[in-house]
Amino acid sequence: MGYIQWTKSWSASDNGTIFGGSDLQNLQNDITTVVNGGLTNSNIDSGAGIEESKISFDTSAGHDHDGSNSKLIAATNRHYIGGCELEYVDAANIKAKPGTIEINGSVYTRDEYSSSVNLGTASWLHGSEPSDDWVYIYAYNDSGTSWDIKVSDEAPAYSSCDTSYTDGELRYRDYSSVWYRCIGAVCNASDDIVKFYQYGNWIIYDNAWDTLEVQSNGSATTWTDIDCSTYVPAFSRLAIAVFTMENGAVGIKIRANGSTAGNGQYIKLAQNEVGNVDVLLDASQVFEYKVDANQADVDIAGYYLGQIR
Repeated sequence: MGYIQWTKSWSASDNGTIFGGSDLQNLQNDITTVVNGGLTNSNIDSGAGIEESKISFDTSAGHDHDGSNSKLIAATNRHYIGGCELEYVDAANIKAKPGTIEINGSVYTRDEYSSSVNLGTASWLHGSEPSDDWVYIYAYNDSGTSWDIKVSDEAPAYSSCDTSYTDGELRYRDYSSVWYRCIGAVCNASDDIVKFYQYGNWIIYDNAWDTLEVQSNGSATTWTDIDCSTYVPAFSRLAIAVFTMENGAVGIKIRANGSTAGNGQYIKLAQNEVGNVDVLLDASQVFEYKVDANQADVDIAGYYLGQIR
């Protein structure tokens, strides 16, 4: 703790190495004074090993342990998020559930729902409401201990990540010297948020399976790209695809874009049968397919959040 300096009342009776009875009594009195509050901030050297240089950790002269400036968190807590799941309010509004989140080195907790943000009237971090595109939801420190949400048309990106860490994760973005953390995105189709439910890292769309189509009557017999980015955001690499076979019993094969696998994953469905499959996507939300014969429709039922949680 450092060298404590205060005026002592005892003194040695000989050469300073032997305590007499009165010395011990005075020393006991000094200890009693210290234990009962006689030691104050003024008795601690500013370089005595206590970083805040204070005994009393108050907000005006000491260290505030409320999360607003506790920057040195454990490495295991880096990127921590518990709760903070997005919730669909209606076609124009989004909010987030209570939870705890780490944002650029500090941990913040919210015990109630976030503000409900209207995409049409919100103060956007960047851009404005797109008619048919993704809206990214960012959490930020709003009070020193808590967090709230804002919206942007920009996805989190490596080039805008927290450069003081080298993990290169797609989580943070710096807007006007304030750090924000992306907690999800909503698909804004024709100015309406596509209804969804979030379960941990999974987003499940609440739509009929044949309404979020990324391929209609696909008949390619050689490996062909299917772009899912309309219904899968930029940070996801896994989607729930719904395959529907048309015009007779046919088979469909799928594989990661750029794969050299000869057949990929094979799916056999009879006419008008429907099957759900988790498909791997590349950085552009693309996978490859081909059919043995006839045609297949492909829709998106949901996706895995992946790198932001």
